[in-house]
Amino acid sequence: DEIDLFAVAAGPGSFTGMRIGIATAQGFAFTTRRPLAAVSALDALGAIGSATAPDGALVAGWIDARRGDVFAALYRVTSAPMYTPERITVIDGPTVGSPDSTLRRWRPSTARERVTFVGDGAVLYSDVLQQSGASPDGAAISAPLLAGAIGRLAATKARRGEAMAPGAVRPLYVRRPD
Repeated sequence: DEIDLFAVAAGPGSFTGMRIGIATAQGFAFTTRRPLAAVSALDALGAIGSATAPDGALVAGWIDARRGDVFAALYRVTSAPMYTPERITVIDGPTVGSPDSTLRRWRPSTARERVTFVGDGAVLYSDVLQQSGASPDGAAISAPLLAGAIGRLAATKARRGEAMAPGAVRPLYVRRPD
């Protein structure tokens, strides 16, 4: 009775993990007759990366997509309050591809700008980031726990009337299943 809203990471991520997570959140929301808010895991990474970034900075969320790929999104930080959708604006994403191809695609948007890379994919491919010059020191914010960021972003969505009925939530698939 004390829960007003359920939040769920809608992806991208592993197909099985997303389906289990979304189905579980849908079940809780359905049986308690509470709304559900879905949040992109990449948006949550972007929000976390924007916490210490100045206005105008670039933040990239990278999730290990296996097979040598990353799920990726590139954001520009704004002066909007933390954990509001306006805090980060999407420049590119969500996509899936090799770290090298992602960096090549982003080169026109990131030339001469420092990018803060966040997520397990950024840590896994820190050598690629360093060799490419995208992150000269190879620094990346390690894979943070996303639940807090997802919860805060979901609460903002709910206050704006953007929560939904459990059956309306759809996974964010960026690549076709095997």
